[in-house]
Amino acid sequence: MQLDIETLEALRRQHPAWRLLASESVALVASFLHRAFVVPNRRVIAQADLAEALEDTLYALREQRGDGVYPKGALEATVHASQLIQGVRLRSWSYPSAQLQRLE
Repeated sequence: MQLDIETLEALRRQHPAWRLLASESVALVASFLHRAFVVPNRRVIAQADLAEALEDTLYALREQRGDGVYPKGALEATVHASQLIQGVRLRSWSYPSAQLQRLE
């Protein structure tokens, strides 16, 4: 793959991983996924449990930063995150056994 500007701009618009990294909520998504999966060494979580944990996180952020922060609800945010990362696989990284499962 060439790394010319046209290729990179196309990747930024079309590739799910690039779309996630370019989104305004990337810090929230990365922080939340780290706390939900990496810290407890968890690979699978029910959508309802994940949405509840995200709702708690969003509530805490809104208490700290005001009601206008991250206006989407947890379920809407998980669906949005799922759409952003759809098709992303971590196996292309240096962690061959790690895989990112789509939220459904």
